[in-house]
Amino acid sequence: MKKALEKEGWYVTDDPLIIFIKEDNVAIDLAAEKLLVAERSTPKIAIEVKSFAQPSLFYAFHEALGQYINYETALAESGDNRQLYLAVSSSVYENLMSNYIIKKSVERCKLRMIIVDLVVEEGIPKSDIVLGYFPSDHRAITEFAAA
Repeated sequence: MKKALEKEGWYVTDDPLIIFIKEDNVAIDLAAEKLLVAERSTPKIAIEVKSFAQPSLFYAFHEALGQYINYETALAESGDNRQLYLAVSSSVYENLMSNYIIKKSVERCKLRMIIVDLVVEEGIPKSDIVLGYFPSDHRAITEFAAA
């Protein structure tokens, strides 16, 4: 995952990103920044990587979604302005989107996802790769397609 981010021009700042909130702490897998000179901005993201290795896809998604919501809350409560993403492989993403309830939950919760595979290295143009079913402004910091 770190290598894929670095190839896209991201600088990994934390591995993991630890957030302390009152008596709790949260560990998100990665945090990264990307300097956009033309826009004079530095987008910041946090990424939770999931393999969905459990036997039940539905249960694994339920667990990942709960974790995502908790991590978004921790980021907001700490004043960290990073956008949180859930990173999954393309095969996991396809399985998730083939389940009606999961797909609707992704849409309803506005779950931001990054599809992590070597498809770019295989020569597929970034403009042909869709990261999720969200408006392009949710992915304004990437060169990937909007669905």
